[in-house]
Amino acid sequence: MEKYKNEELRKQIVKEGGKWIGEQNFWLFGTAKYGDGTMISREKAEKDASRFFNKLDRVLIKGKDLANDIRLDRIVIIETGRTRSNIHIHF
Repeated sequence: MEKYKNEELRKQIVKEGGKWIGEQNFWLFGTAKYGDGTMISREKAEKDASRFFNKLDRVLIKGKDLANDIRLDRIVIIETGRTRSNIHIHF
C-alpha cells in the first residue's frame, strides 16, 4: 500500500509542478541529452548546464546588464530517466 501512496504523490507533484512551470511564461524550453547518459555523472551534468547557460547569457544579454550580473530566468531539471541511470537535462 505504501508504494501506491508514493506513486499517487509523485503523480500529484508532477501535475502541480508542470502547472506551476507553465504559469511562469518561459519563452525557451528544451531537453539536452547525452549520447550515452549512463556514462555521465550528475556533477558533470550540473557543470555542463552551468556552462551552457553562462554562454547563452553572454549571447542574449549584452553590455552593462551582463556586467551587473543580470541573467536569464531559468529552471533547470536534471533527470535520470526511468532506469535512474540515463542523465539528461530539461530547461
